[in-house]
Amino acid sequence: MRATPLVEYVRWAYDTQLSQVIAPSWVSEARFDITATAGSPATEAEMRRMMQTLLAERFKLVLRSERRELPVLEITESKHGHKLQPTDVEGSPNFRMGTLTATASGATLAPLLEILSGFMKMPVVDRTGLNGKYNYTVDINSFITDEVRRNAEVELPVAVAQALQEQLGLKMSPTKSSIEVLVVEHMEKQPTEN
Repeated sequence: MRATPLVEYVRWAYDTQLSQVIAPSWVSEARFDITATAGSPATEAEMRRMMQTLLAERFKLVLRSERRELPVLEITESKHGHKLQPTDVEGSPNFRMGTLTATASGATLAPLLEILSGFMKMPVVDRTGLNGKYNYTVDINSFITDEVRRNAEVELPVAVAQALQEQLGLKMSPTKSSIEVLVVEHMEKQPTEN
């Protein structure tokens, strides 16, 4: 990873959404290159644990987990059902982002919700009950009107919700929910030497 904010390393290591990492502002601003090689083939879960160890050892990261009542975007299946294409193809999922587009092959909803959380700057909670692997594409571009451009803060969530509803059969609604967050209690600004 190159020129990546420290908060993104924490998010990835603990497999959570960026909006669920509570940290001082400098943790979002400080960028580092981390180059690491596993001694043998490793699963993604094993690599995440290795990153947790690296952050604890090199940056002296100390976290605590707590539940907080926060504004969230809740994703549910629409009353007419979802439009995702189930797949049971073996192998690694493929998830690609374009300009306001996302395409998945053999992926869960998790990468889409992670992207939406970052894009919408708030936690996105999956209440669909859809745990399988799917092929899907969502393209928000056709929902971006001049009105959305003029008043993006208010109108962009509406455009995203329309795209999800029409293209994927998923409903996005604002609500409040008690969710788990990771609070950075301590983190050094400079890592220890290799």
